[in-house]
Amino acid sequence: MSFNSQHCIPITELNLSTQAQIWQRDSSKDPFPARYDLIIGIEVTFHMSNKAGLFQNIATSLNEHGRVLLVDYIANLRGAIVDPQIGISIPTQKEWLDLLTEHHLVIDEIIDVSPQIANFLDDPQVNENVKDLPGIVQDTYKSYANQAVSLANGWISYCLFKLKKDSQYSAPERWNYNASKIAQKTPYPQALAEMLKRGHIPYPPKLEERARRDSGLPLSAARSPLPTSLKDDLHEIFLRILKLQPSDLEEAETFQELGIASINVIQLLEAINSKYNLSLPTSVLFECRNIDALVDHIKEWLPIDADVSEAPGISSPSIGFKEPPLAFTLSSHQPPQEEGKRGKSNDAIAIIGLSLRCAEAETQDEFWDLVSQGKSAIQDITQENWLDFFKAHASINHAYRYGRMKNVEYFDPLFFHISPHEAAVMNVSQRIVLEECSKALEDAGYPPSSLSGQQVATIIGSMGITPAKTDFSHFSMLGSELSILASRIAYFLNLKGPALAIDTACSSSLVAIDLACQHLKSHNVDLAIAGGS
Repeated sequence: MSFNSQHCIPITELNLSTQAQIWQRDSSKDPFPARYDLIIGIEVTFHMSNKAGLFQNIATSLNEHGRVLLVDYIANLRGAIVDPQIGISIPTQKEWLDLLTEHHLVIDEIIDVSPQIANFLDDPQVNENVKDLPGIVQDTYKSYANQAVSLANGWISYCLFKLKKDSQYSAPERWNYNASKIAQKTPYPQALAEMLKRGHIPYPPKLEERARRDSGLPLSAARSPLPTSLKDDLHEIFLRILKLQPSDLEEAETFQELGIASINVIQLLEAINSKYNLSLPTSVLFECRNIDALVDHIKEWLPIDADVSEAPGISSPSIGFKEPPLAFTLSSHQPPQEEGKRGKSNDAIAIIGLSLRCAEAETQDEFWDLVSQGKSAIQDITQENWLDFFKAHASINHAYRYGRMKNVEYFDPLFFHISPHEAAVMNVSQRIVLEECSKALEDAGYPPSSLSGQQVATIIGSMGITPAKTDFSHFSMLGSELSILASRIAYFLNLKGPALAIDTACSSSLVAIDLACQHLKSHNVDLAIAGGS
């Protein structure tokens, strides 16, 4: 497509079909369609979690003397900055060096544009400026403002990369060469002055001579301190950075209740990583529900007897300490399963808990009475407001009947950590799913806390949610959104399995149960909560 300020024009209308082709594919896994002299990526890679796949594609598709031009971020912290809610994954300096080294790429030139971009994105009044916009738009603009703060504080760098293939250096030499380049980035004003001084550059330019081998970065041995009380240390870090009172931390059951913003996440993880010589990404705070979960997670990554060597700001590629993967998620690093824990593919499936509500039945026994006695729960509609509604919208006037649940107006929002205001605009289906799933677990004898962090699927069938009215607030839109139906209970219980809302019309509930059975038989999950609303 060709863009201008007014509209988009297909390239065919501009007679450019022979000069440009557009491919809609995943650059991290779908092979590039050809080989190229020049590959350009503008603010692309930090939105991709599978960076290894992307750089493998780039290295494979780049001609021998080709160049790669990237505009991207570097995290100048010990851990990556990962925010899955807005699709951001900014690798650390070490992770950049590992990627380039593995895929035989060297930095020809790197220009730091951080101060200029920080000035462009800065918005001290962002909360006031976006308060009337939809929630997702608010999050996006706040992310831009947070990037300005991160750039100004030096937590991240915004850089222009020029890369080329390397066949001369060994892997350690290539790593050290790129490290020296990142450590000596060219400031944008200097690069601009040098470009203007050079004047017109004909295409293609002659290849520059390869840089001399860098002497390498000195390494100093260090041992990661073992915590006497990891939880106490984390408490101190949270209290200091968030400026909270101890009672605030004790009363909060989840990180969400602490009001942690994206900027705080960066500060918290950098403090934790620095104290324990780790490289955990910022996404850890999104994946861990509270301090206790964070303690358990950090314990998995603390070295016990291994020495850890590091250079100032950048770690050596030769150390033996296990780093978390680039786009780290909790589900990608679970403790090894014990032998024999998983069953066979033909294992039977047991229903261990049940709860239900429908017209004229609020318990299992009442429902069985309806079914066994062949009773009908359908009745004539007599409420004037419903009759007026049908009269105004129906083309044919006839008798209207329905099945009506009792006591749907009663709901305890605080039990589910939901504010009364949000509960007031939630669709009744979401409230009932929360209540009945909780009752089903009680019927099974499972305390809700026992499932926290476990591989438990939540699959709920529904024929859709149609709000009678909406105020278009963030709460109202989520409260009437079908996709949130299963996620509500998954979030409340801190479940790590799939959370799916299924809409296949009348068969929705049956399909949901069938999918739950498939997940259990394939051993993707250990438990499933399934049903319909």
